[in-house]
Amino acid sequence: MTAKERLDKIERALRDLNDLGELYLSTHTRPIKYTKGYDFLKEVLVDFKNRETPEKLIKDKSEYEKHGECDYICPSCNKYLGGETYDDCLYFKYCPECGRRLAVSKMNEIKQEIINVFKIPKETLENFDVIIWDYTNEYYQGSAFLLLRDKNTNKLYEVYGSHSSHCSCHGLEGQFELEEVTKKELMFRLENNESYGTGDIIWTPHYFRDDLIKFLNDYSEVDVWD
Repeated sequence: MTAKERLDKIERALRDLNDLGELYLSTHTRPIKYTKGYDFLKEVLVDFKNRETPEKLIKDKSEYEKHGECDYICPSCNKYLGGETYDDCLYFKYCPECGRRLAVSKMNEIKQEIINVFKIPKETLENFDVIIWDYTNEYYQGSAFLLLRDKNTNKLYEVYGSHSSHCSCHGLEGQFELEEVTKKELMFRLENNESYGTGDIIWTPHYFRDDLIKFLNDYSEVDVWD
């Protein structure tokens, strides 16, 4: 169940509870013990809703001069969860102390999935931006296309094809092999293969063609960090 689905479910429960309360009050001139139970249940649901509403970690700079880095603390209970060096907390979906749902960035979510699928150390992706990540395990075998951009050099790297496929009884562990690829090469594939990235390949369908075209239209191989 996604965070949105969970919140929608809580919202429905609150609406149902309000309807039930109105029905009860309309048929009883002197409400008795029910109101206490109603108030308690509503309080629980409201608290649950608040906890399930994602909120970003607080970046605390108060100890920066002392330690040379910022700390990350929970926005709900103010528990210290990590720092810029030990930043596993950036991937936490919930605070381990109070259970508050944390807002994980989309990029971090994607990187965590890549880490899990390929079984690679978190540090492997530190210097890369994920441009395209397309993973499928249809027809009892999996395949992935991954395009990365080096943050320092602006060069592109891919993991694709035979280097990143598996049958139903295995995963992609041990198959993370980066290969440098140029804009010219990617454009050549798109122009000379209408099925490239469209999902038309039966056993390993991928659907990244439109995203790749959009990215390449804006991408320049000039090192923009110089």
